[in-house]
Amino acid sequence: MGYERNKSKTKIREREIKEGDRNTRYFHIVANRRRRKTTIHVLDGPDGPMHNTAEMLQIATDYIKNLFKYEHRHEIDFGDNFFLDTDKISSADNEKLEALFSEGEIRKAIAESYSEGAPRPDGLSFLFYQNFWYLVKDDILEMFKSFHEGSLDLYRINFAPSP
Repeated sequence: MGYERNKSKTKIREREIKEGDRNTRYFHIVANRRRRKTTIHVLDGPDGPMHNTAEMLQIATDYIKNLFKYEHRHEIDFGDNFFLDTDKISSADNEKLEALFSEGEIRKAIAESYSEGAPRPDGLSFLFYQNFWYLVKDDILEMFKSFHEGSLDLYRINFAPSP
């Protein structure tokens, strides 16, 4: 009798695996409806509507690349007489502003930054820089030195390196 009961349970289990139970059928109905509802069937491209998945993927890729492409920046020159003398800072204040950043100032700014915030473009949060200052210190100081010398490309500083 125990053998027959186990054999019957095994057949039911095999049928459920092959055909699925009510929950499986319901899941597939919901999943298929969601896929039909969220699928993009056509995308307007430069040559008109595109229906092919590869063409739509190419349009989307080109759009994203275009958002982040290099654009020539126009240099702005205000000239010597743009600001009134009363609006200009003193020579002493200007020297302070143009002075090199000290290692202590940089370290303090990093230490006081919110460590759990969103990661930088390089994928690392300030927690990394705070905990591994001894490893990244030389690179960070070199970056600030390049900034001071005017050789740091500020336009590219917010971009992560290409893989």
